[in-house]
Amino acid sequence: MSHAKPLGGSIFTPAFILCLVLFVIGMYFLGVRFTDGMGAVANINGGFPWGIWVVYDVVIGTALACGGYALAITIYIFNKGQYHPLMRAALLASLLGYALGGVGAFIDMGRYWQFYNLLLPWHMNFNAVMLEVGLCVTTYILVLVIEFAPAFLERIGAHSVLKILNKVLFLFIALGILLPTMHQSSLGSFLIAMGYKVAPLADGTFSTPSGVTDSSDNGLFHCDF
Repeated sequence: MSHAKPLGGSIFTPAFILCLVLFVIGMYFLGVRFTDGMGAVANINGGFPWGIWVVYDVVIGTALACGGYALAITIYIFNKGQYHPLMRAALLASLLGYALGGVGAFIDMGRYWQFYNLLLPWHMNFNAVMLEVGLCVTTYILVLVIEFAPAFLERIGAHSVLKILNKVLFLFIALGILLPTMHQSSLGSFLIAMGYKVAPLADGTFSTPSGVTDSSDNGLFHCDF
């Protein structure tokens, strides 16, 4: 396996400066969101509680973070071992993507200070698709941390812990394939709840599997890119 090497050169490239400017603008509007409310920055209300940001984050951002999911299916289900050197990079992209998705969901919450209610059984709405998505995404982030742990354990020289983890890692790999399949399918079913607000071409009846296919296709594209 090849070892990572520093690229060298200045960090202040034009692309970095552009991203830095966008980051500063984003932090400004994030501050406005927490001081004046979501409606002040997203122009949403009780009748239209979701804006284009949620669609972008859930449908595009989360799908781009599914490189680990797509490669896991390719390598471990279809037995394409030649792609295994890409696995760690894909896992890191998935971990960062899903972690940022979780932060984005926290920012989107109207009562973000009560986010922990998602994990309390007596506050759970078992008829809500969002509950399944929230629990799956939360669990999947933890699974990704465990799947990426060997890279960290190798770095610090914890070989005894790494040896134990490698014996049970296949269980977490299986979970890492199951959980995205569950919540990506549920994300497609969100369109059913939107009713007349959704264009007939995106009818929810056909949208439940689309979350899975979108995540797989975009995940593989992200790895190739």
